[in-house]
Amino acid sequence: FSAASVLSDHPELREFATVVLQLAYEEFCRLEDRGVTVAAGEFASRYPEVGDELRDQILVHELLSPRIGDAPIKADWPQCPGRYLDHELLLLLGKGAFGRVSLAIAHRFGGRPVVVKLGRSIAHEGASLGTLDHPGIIAVWSLDADAGQPFQAICTPFRGRWTLQQVIELLHGEQPGPRTAGELFRRLTDLEDYPADLRIRGNTYAKLQADRRSLQELIIDWGIQLAEALDHAHTARIAHCDIKPSNLLVDWDGRLVLLDFNVA
Repeated sequence: FSAASVLSDHPELREFATVVLQLAYEEFCRLEDRGVTVAAGEFASRYPEVGDELRDQILVHELLSPRIGDAPIKADWPQCPGRYLDHELLLLLGKGAFGRVSLAIAHRFGGRPVVVKLGRSIAHEGASLGTLDHPGIIAVWSLDADAGQPFQAICTPFRGRWTLQQVIELLHGEQPGPRTAGELFRRLTDLEDYPADLRIRGNTYAKLQADRRSLQELIIDWGIQLAEALDHAHTARIAHCDIKPSNLLVDWDGRLVLLDFNVA
């Protein structure tokens, strides 16, 4: 992802400083997720029209991030496919210098499909999320650690694999794009490719293909759902601190769900 490329394709967006700032910040976050280190000032200089604001936002991000001071984990990550504790890892969903996210089977939960997030210093995230109960916030089923490894594992239910960032990229790349919510969910269904031994138990986007809402109505509903989820977390005095499209899941009920709390 490159904010400069998006702005080059859509130069009219440069008229809106907040949009430029959001695009640039998303690029920085995705570089960080891949383990690429860029100094705040150096990165901000790439977007001089919002340079000061972008530098300040990155500095705040670094102050709030629980990963500051951590070096990339040097230990061997569990192989995928493979096993970690009682989790049968099936498919790697994402990775960076500081973590791995895998689709897995949890035998302690009756062989249900789950998502296992491995990383350092994530116990606080699991403990905080465990106190929240809201359909718009991913639940935590377990927090595990292997004494012989430097990382911890958060186990959450598998509610779909498409993030809002991936949906945006899909919509950006298709002409003509879907006009209704049902058309979007039909496209997501067509793109799903799960391991043969994964028991989905009827949960797919396919059941949403008859949704007649316009794409605009769906986006408005997502905005309301996000606001409600954040209100629930803030009432519990928990702040997300890293809201971006790649940390929002579009689940099998068509709902927007908050992931990856850099909690404070």
